[in-house]
Amino acid sequence: MAPWEDWFDRAKFYIREAGRYASEGPYWAACLNSHQAAEFALKGLLVYLSKSFPFTHDLVTLLDEVRAKAGINIPSDIYDCADYLSPHYIGARYPGTRAISYNSKRANKCVECSRKILEFVKNVSGYIFE
Repeated sequence: MAPWEDWFDRAKFYIREAGRYASEGPYWAACLNSHQAAEFALKGLLVYLSKSFPFTHDLVTLLDEVRAKAGINIPSDIYDCADYLSPHYIGARYPGTRAISYNSKRANKCVECSRKILEFVKNVSGYIFE
């Protein structure tokens, strides 16, 4: 197995879990797993492109790295989704650290954004997450 495939496989696991939690709850878990799926997909893409990645959980920073390493244009909706998901790494992981209310609508938006990022990664790498 290539090094990036392990990252992509974990992203696939996290997006499945995110979808399940968006349907069943708890909703914060859908957002946390959505973030993790996007993070692992982007880090896997960076390993695919350059064999390294920055040690950050900020998805916008990871997209900036992808743009720099691959020299590709990243659509604004992908950046918007990265910006939407990034606060959930802390907000969903550590109770009381952010004033984020988790509900079905937010959970579904997190899953939708994560899937958009995974689709972007698929288009660049050819890896299928489903």
